[in-house]
Order: sequence, then C-alpha cells, then structure tokens
Amino acid sequence: MEAPILSKPGFSKVLPEKPKIGNLPPRPKIPPVPVGTGKDLPLPPPTLVNAPSPGATQIRIMLNMDATPAARSRSLVGEPTATADRDVSFMTGNWWAAVSQNGGSDWNYINPYTKFPVVDGPFCCDQYSIYIPKWGLTVWLLQYQYSKTTKNGGYRIAVANREELKKGQWWSFYVRPSLMGFKPKSWLDYPHLVYTDNYLYFTAWVFPGETGGERGKVLARLPLKPIKAHKPFGFSVWPLKNSQPGWRMAFGGTHTLYFGDHLSTSKFRIYRWKEGSNTISWDDRNHGLWYAGPKVSPGPDGRKWMGRASSRPMGAWVSRGEIGFLWSSAKGGQFPRPFVRALRFRESDRKLLKEETVWNPRLAFAWPSVSVNSKGYLGGTIAVGGNGWYPTNLVWIVDDLRPSFQPLDNATVVWGTSGPSSNLWGDYFTSIPHPLAPNSWIGTMNVLRGGPNASNQQCRYVWFGRSRDLPRFAGLSVTSRGLSGGAPISLSVKDLNGQGNASTPFLRSFVPQQELQLSAPSLVNRNGTWLFQRWHWNGVPQALGTRTLHKFMSSAPGTTPETAVAEYKAGRKLEIYSSNPNRGVRVYASPLDFNQRNTGLTPFALLYADRARVSLRAPAKLGIHPIRRWVVDGRAIIPSPPYQLSLLMDRSHKVTVEYWTHVPGSMRTFGTSCPSPGKANLHIGSATNNEPVLGGRVAFSLRKATFSNVILSLGVSNTRWGLLALPLDLKTLGAPSCFLYQSMDLLIPTKTNIQGNADIILTIPQDPKLIGLKVYSQFLVLAFSKNRLGWYFSNGLETKLGGNR
Repeated sequence: MEAPILSKPGFSKVLPEKPKIGNLPPRPKIPPVPVGTGKDLPLPPPTLVNAPSPGATQIRIMLNMDATPAARSRSLVGEPTATADRDVSFMTGNWWAAVSQNGGSDWNYINPYTKFPVVDGPFCCDQYSIYIPKWGLTVWLLQYQYSKTTKNGGYRIAVANREELKKGQWWSFYVRPSLMGFKPKSWLDYPHLVYTDNYLYFTAWVFPGETGGERGKVLARLPLKPIKAHKPFGFSVWPLKNSQPGWRMAFGGTHTLYFGDHLSTSKFRIYRWKEGSNTISWDDRNHGLWYAGPKVSPGPDGRKWMGRASSRPMGAWVSRGEIGFLWSSAKGGQFPRPFVRALRFRESDRKLLKEETVWNPRLAFAWPSVSVNSKGYLGGTIAVGGNGWYPTNLVWIVDDLRPSFQPLDNATVVWGTSGPSSNLWGDYFTSIPHPLAPNSWIGTMNVLRGGPNASNQQCRYVWFGRSRDLPRFAGLSVTSRGLSGGAPISLSVKDLNGQGNASTPFLRSFVPQQELQLSAPSLVNRNGTWLFQRWHWNGVPQALGTRTLHKFMSSAPGTTPETAVAEYKAGRKLEIYSSNPNRGVRVYASPLDFNQRNTGLTPFALLYADRARVSLRAPAKLGIHPIRRWVVDGRAIIPSPPYQLSLLMDRSHKVTVEYWTHVPGSMRTFGTSCPSPGKANLHIGSATNNEPVLGGRVAFSLRKATFSNVILSLGVSNTRWGLLALPLDLKTLGAPSCFLYQSMDLLIPTKTNIQGNADIILTIPQDPKLIGLKVYSQFLVLAFSKNRLGWYFSNGLETKLGGNR
C-alpha cells in the first residue's frame, strides 16, 4: 500500500444535497441463510422497555444530541457511527461527517464528497469510524461508487490524531477489490472496522460491477505502526469468493481477532486470527433455531420500518473470557415478533455457554450494537418498535448487576414519532466506551421525529452508563447551539471555583443539590440576529420561549455532567405590504412572532425564528374588490385558498398582498315583446353567481314562445343599426307592435322546445378590454302565418360585462 496522502484542513459550510447514486450497480440477490435443523428455544422472560431499575443499577443518559446536519444531507438510512478522542468527537452518517470539540454538544461538518480525491467513482454512502486508544488514531472508512472507467469501486480509509481531528485534517489511502484478490469489475459494500493491539481490520462484501466481476467477502488486516507514521505498508487479506456475505468482527480483542458468521439458522462459525499468525482457524457450533424470513412489525402508521433489517451478525464482542454475537431474527416458533438473539461462547475452547433472546410479545427488536467498557462489561444500542410504537431508540447494559440479555436492562433515549416513508431505515448503529468515563458508553442511533421523510431523520450521539460508574462530581456543561459564536449566560450563583457568568461554552462544578438559575438573552446580535428558542436540560427540551432555567444539580456526585443547552435560531424578518390599496389592510399571521405579535395594518413587519412555518391570512375581499394574489420576494403566488399564504422562514421575506379593482356586471330587461297569439316571447338572462364577469357563463333565455326556429341577435348598440335609429318600429314591415332594440351584430340560430323555451349559454372571454362593455340581445321567433314579416320579436336584454382589473 502506498503512503497515505494528507487532506486540506477545514470544515464545510455547504453540505451535499441528496446524492444521485447513478454509478452504483444493482446488488445481486443475496441467498438466505440456510434453514438449520436445531430446535426452537423456549420463551425466556420478555424485555420490558423502560423497566424501572433501582439504585446503582439505574441507566443514566448524560448527553443526548441530535448531530444531524441540515435536512438536505439526511437519509432515511442514517447509519450513524461515532468515535471520541478525549473531548474531541467524530461522527458519520448518510451523507455527512462531523467533528465536535466539546464532547458532542456542537458539531462542525465535513463534506465527504469533496474532502478527498476521487479515484474510481465518487463518494457513495456507507461510512464507519472507530478510535484506537493505544495508537491515538481516529479511523474513518468511506465507501465509493463503482466506476465503469476504472472497473473498480473501493474504500478510502482515513486516519487522524487528536490535533488533526480538531482541524478537520486527515491522512488517507485507497483500497480496491483488485488489491485484495478479486478481479476488476468488482466493488465493495457494507464496511466494518475493528482493531486489536497492533492491527486495524476491515471487512467488505464484494459485488460484481458488471459482467466479469466477482462476488464474495473479504477480510483485511493492516499494520498500525506504519499507518501511524504515514508510511507505505503491506497488508494481509482473506478473500472468500462466491461466499455468503455476513462476517462480523468482535470488539475488544487484544492479540486475537475473533469474527463470526451463520452457517445455518442453527449453526454458527467462530473464526480466530492471531496477530502473529497468517492462519485463520474456526470452530462450528450448533445452537437453537432462529428464523431468517422477512422482519415485519409495523408501527401505528403501518409503515414497515424493518424493511432493511438483515440477519447478518450486527454486534460482536470479546471480554472476560467470552466471545459473543448479536443479530436480528424474524418471528417464528414461540416468538410472535422479530427479536434479537445473543450467542455467548467461552473464549478458550469456543464452547457455547448461553443463547439468549431479547424479545417482547408486542414489540420487535432490531439493529443491536455492542462495545466493552473498561471493566469488561457490555453496553450498546438497539431499536424497538411495532404495534403501538414507532421505531424508538434504547441503550442497554449487561454487567455484574444485570448479567443476562433476557430480560435486557435498557433505557429509552428518544421516542420516534413516525415510521419511514419507504422500507428504508436503520442498517446499523454503533457504540464505544466513553474515553473520559471509560465505564460508560457512547452510542449512536437514528430516529424519525415529526414526519416520515429523510428530512425528519435524526442521528443521535448519546452518552450513557450506570449511575455508580459515572465520574464523581456534580458538573454543569453550559453550551449554546444554532447561533454564530457564544451566548452570554447569567448564573444565579458562583460555582465551587468562584466562577459564574460566562459566554458559552463553559463548564461549572457545583455541590450536589445546588439550586441555580441560568438566564439567556432573548436576542443576540452577532454576525446576524439570533433568537432564543428554549433551554434543553439533560437533553430534554424545556418550555418554548422561557429564558430562565431553574434547576437543582444532581444529588448523586457520580452523575456528570448535567447539560444545559441554550437553543437559538437565526432571526428572519417578514415584511408585509399591500397593493391597491398600498396601506391599511389588516393581515393576520400564525403563530405569534418573536415579539408576540401576529397582526398589523400594512405595511408592517414581524420577526420569526429560522425555518418557522408561518401562515398569513388577508381579507378575501375589500368591499367588492377581491384578493388577486400574493407576491413573495418578487414572485407572484396564487395559493388555495387565495387569501391564505404559507411561508417557510428559511430567510427573510418581503410579501405583498394585491387586490383587484372589481367592476360589477349587470343584466336588465327593457322594451316589450310583440307576442304571437297566446305567447309572450319573453327574453330573460342569468349569469354565474348572478353577475356577468370575465370567464363566467351567461344564459340568454327565451320563454313562452311558439315551437319554432328562433334567432338570438346580439349587438353592441341600442341606438343605431347602420343608418337606422334604434329602437326601430317594425309596423311598416308588417310586424305591428314589434320593435328592433339592438344592432344585430351577431346572430345565433336555435330552436325552442315543445314548451316554447330556448337557452343559449355563452362564456365571456378573459379579455380585460371587455370590462364595462354593454351587449344588447333580443330573440326573433319565426312565424310566417302570424304577420306579414313572418317574425315575432322578444323584449330586449342589456348585459353589462364586469370583471377584475
């Protein structure tokens, strides 16, 4: 392997949009794990979510942060991983990476698409990260897309020490399938990383990128000494071609790497690879039956959040003379819901010691992660959901106080409020021992809050452990988020070191049960306007808009730290104007703005927090003049209904509500008809909404005439028809008592029905020039035997066209 290259330092101000993974070939269908011949296991005690645990056994969550960047960089398949080098944390997810210099409270983001050079296809999706304490290295693995040009799709592995990590600078090298015994036209997927004392290991599934490529899986062992020194190195690989993917490497190994995989649903293979050896050995062990079918346990919304839940081992460990593996199973046997199975083997001879099941009759469990703390105890994360539960995140511990997975001791981290919009979620979570409190853990997970879409996905960075195992001081970490720079915070008391007010971030130490108040400014003007939203105490959101936080420090000095986070959002100005008239229109807004206002007479302005959803409502009419449209930042919008506008305050906006000038239309009859014997020949009219306006329909109707041919005559004058003055007496033409009332510019023939009625319906064109035009109409009824002219005439109808302009 060539020497690694050094990236530029720095972080990204612009994170990627959702990627278009156009070069990622379709994965071939992976055959299911063969069905074994073992027996079903009996039902153990079920795992209850949030079961109470007294005293020292209590699982406490010290930090619970949503580390996800802007919604455009999020995926339904979050795949979060995290590491920590003392107080500098690193986290990855789809499709982003981030560094925190205050233990996970605030994050600076890295764009994985642009951080490193492209060798084959561009960056794709999967990432994985670990921290190796002995070597002081954070390791970051990135999966890249397949390239039809280079005939490869590989991994980039990047490393950084603590100072490099703080600067966002990495040393990296690139590995391809062709470097590990596979033919070109292949690509790598599903990464995993672990370490032993002197080596870094990764596994990959290998898929063909096009015809001629190969499939299988590969395990690689890389020496840490030259990686640390940024020098070239050789490495060992174990490729298994045409094999079933699924290896999982165990966390916690020192001189030996342990990893495992399913041979069937009742047989497991445990591999071992000693540091000083090039030989890989294995043992096969039978166990109770599990079930490899689809995993289904819809939440309250019916969405299938387990659509991507595979049965490959997801968690593995070696500790205290024991090797263990965790994976997800479909329902089957006596288990009515998908569950998690744990196998525990003796390290010395790989004898099966225990097989345990995490299950519940109403809930499904999936995606377990596991790591080993400094005492050798187990902690991790797991997802639960189904029945009345949306997919929800838990942390769990197996130790001397609760040594069994059945039931599993757990605590809820964050409740989901939705299932995913498609069968995409989860894939993998991770956990690591906390570097500053090594008897506790850091876990990652993702959860949907507020909706089913990728923009609602949150990737959580969580610090948890037993109350007894936490550092023994009552500390307070005060931070802010969402604004540029710190926020000045006032404390009601000084701490044990005489320190009080400060700008975030800062730490304070207090005696147990110390009462205190923290006050944040409502508005911070620094590189923009920032509006206070709420406090978060130990990850729990407090009342919106309450700037003073009144709390007591913990009564147990082993709990540290309490966390107080002042949340701010950028202030967005909403300027509201009107046109026709230019002022004086009452407009209402919902919700209340930052200054508790929600209405005003135009022109006026409101102030909202970034990304607030604001609804504006204006009068539908001002007298007879209807609303025309809204103009937002120069762009015309006609919402439905037109008097109500919804805005996302992702920036400041200028909004104008415009009104039409309405010219009313009308219809009136005039003159008299010359009725045929027994017939009135009455002409009437009607219009949509009783008003003839542009775009509306007008009915010209004849009533009480003879059954005959008739003509509707339309004219634009009622005073002249050519050289003739109107009305014109038709007596001299042989039609006594008949008059012509209009200029006969347009003739439309039709027939009356048997009752002597006729209707002609016309649509008024959308031509503003027609507004105010008067149209005169009259019906002519054919009747040769009744007068010498042979026609009878109805009365006249004047139609004045109205509309908006």
